[in-house]
Amino acid sequence: MSHYLKGLPSSHKGCFRSKAMDVLRLALEITRDVKPKPQTLAAVKAALPNTRQVMELISVIAAYNMTSRIILTTGIDMEE
Repeated sequence: MSHYLKGLPSSHKGCFRSKAMDVLRLALEITRDVKPKPQTLAAVKAALPNTRQVMELISVIAAYNMTSRIILTTGIDMEE
């Protein structure tokens, strides 16, 4: 996971707890590879108390990815 956070200032690298790192890893894997690694999904399922929260997290990640891809594809200027 550390290679994903190379651009993060060194003063911030210790800021994330294990649960947050699992969530970040899931977001990165879904964004880059669409399907996360089984161990990543298992870690998030273990970190969150129920299936509903896991589904909400995945839905938020997917919605963000969909929105950003539409905006990039269409060239919409969000500042207009």
